[in-house]
Amino acid sequence: MLLEVRGLSAQAHGFALFSGIDVDLAGGELLCVDSEIELARSAFVGAVAGIETPSVRATGHVAVDGHESARDVVSVLQDAGFPQELPVATHLAAVLAGHAPDPAVAAAELLERVGLGHRGGHEPWAMSAGERRRIATALVLAAHAPLVLLDQPERGLDVASLRGLGDAIAAACDEGSVVVLATFSERLRRDCAQRGAVVVADLENV
Repeated sequence: MLLEVRGLSAQAHGFALFSGIDVDLAGGELLCVDSEIELARSAFVGAVAGIETPSVRATGHVAVDGHESARDVVSVLQDAGFPQELPVATHLAAVLAGHAPDPAVAAAELLERVGLGHRGGHEPWAMSAGERRRIATALVLAAHAPLVLLDQPERGLDVASLRGLGDAIAAACDEGSVVVLATFSERLRRDCAQRGAVVVADLENV
């Protein structure tokens, strides 16, 4: 198993968000995190990522490829962002330096892939939330990491971009990644369910 979750529980402000979640995922599988409570979905993804927040207390055991440390994990969380003082292409090239022989070309190709090639010289503050989200998600998926964590990646996306996101998630699974997806989009959940091995973590019925 690439991802093992045992007895994962979380509380916020004294209230239980979920408790006793056990999940085993092999490479190529997609985990859809199901809950009507947005904070519960985000808390689950954050706990798997090993990220602590002041308002959420998580307990349990998470191992990635047998290791408790969060190695070989990439994520797009709700508060993910870019350095505001750098053109987005400059930031992307810096991040891709360890993944591509020519980071500048790789950055330009990534922006073209999400239909934002004209935005390379722009600083993030001048871009819409949906544009920033599309770039951040494409960057995470381009890393080809064993474990990919996505928390509400559909925020600010139009229908065409949402369809492209479903295709990109499916491609990551086809390449052997485990993808953990927390989403409020029924369309994205349905599209992902049609494209591969899907496991559902129902946080409200344990």
